[in-house]
Amino acid sequence: AVLFSKDNYLADIGKVGCLKSDKKLKERLNDEFAEKIAALNLALAAGELVDNIGDKDKFYAGIAYFCYGGVFKKVQKRHPLLWEIIETGHEKMREIEERNGTVEEMEETFATLIERITREFFSITDESKISYIRYVAKMLYFMDAVDDINKDIRRNSFNGLKKYGNKSDYVLRNYSSLKEHLENMRSDIIRYEAPTLNAATVNRIMDIGIPEMLLKVCFNDVRLEDRATMERA
Repeated sequence: AVLFSKDNYLADIGKVGCLKSDKKLKERLNDEFAEKIAALNLALAAGELVDNIGDKDKFYAGIAYFCYGGVFKKVQKRHPLLWEIIETGHEKMREIEERNGTVEEMEETFATLIERITREFFSITDESKISYIRYVAKMLYFMDAVDDINKDIRRNSFNGLKKYGNKSDYVLRNYSSLKEHLENMRSDIIRYEAPTLNAATVNRIMDIGIPEMLLKVCFNDVRLEDRATMERA
């Protein structure tokens, strides 16, 4: 959404460095877009903390939510639509977790949450751009699920891939389907119109960055003997 909303926005922010109490810096960041990005980060953080409250391994969640309660209320008051979108999305994801749904269901629900934010909060309606954003959302959720299999088994936390066993077992048994899973997601991208903003960065993410990262995440922590078996396959 950032890439499709403002040209070179990330490059500008990258030059800022540490957020000092600088009048020029405040003026530079004090625009509507920066405020929306800040609100989005806070609203997503609030949703994550609500999900974690009650989890014995994440006891800090309740304390953190209490400490930031005033800030969260301010975001909710200024951006009620954004708050409602994230709240509704998290409720749907919790429902899937409670019935031990599939990773594909979670990917789709997470992508729909991100799509609503993109359309309704950032006013992006171009279907080609929306398809790119849904792809990124699904890939990020999937990579996170693969990377967290072992941790979620230890914590007895939800993970749509736990049924396959540990991470090495999952990657070993499903090595051939990982590429297919990636290609199925990529096939949903509508490429009839090249992105008009930050095209080089967007293309790097879509065509190179995420597939590379997927392989890195999948192979991280996989037993060496299993890697050799997969390479032979």
